[in-house]
Amino acid sequence: MSAADDGALTRVQLDAALAALLLSAEATVVVTQEQRLTALTQLYQQQFSGAPVFPPTGSPEADTVGPHIAFLEKELQSRFTPTADQRVQLARSRADVVQAAILANTEVSPERVFLADRDSGKTAVPGNVRMEFRLE
Repeated sequence: MSAADDGALTRVQLDAALAALLLSAEATVVVTQEQRLTALTQLYQQQFSGAPVFPPTGSPEADTVGPHIAFLEKELQSRFTPTADQRVQLARSRADVVQAAILANTEVSPERVFLADRDSGKTAVPGNVRMEFRLE
């Protein structure tokens, strides 16, 4: 697992929380930036129990929608960090795909391929999840 994986898991959780707040969360309906900003503001208020305080913009005429969306998304990321179980689930699903690819080779007997969890203490980076395959 990498920082990019954590970022992707965070994004998925944040988008799922936003989907519940967006009236037009259907896949065929395009959500406007203003609707996204409104949903992000509502989610911020739910998560932090208060209205967001946006940083000042350069000028009063400047477009604030984009910068406000970026600010809220950055602030909300801390509330949607992936758990250890989510990291393990992602690692397991990746390992299952690799195992299926190995077993697609008919020269490898399925009884010889084993997926084993690796103790988190054996990884070089704390919080990383590793899966190992053994051929016997």
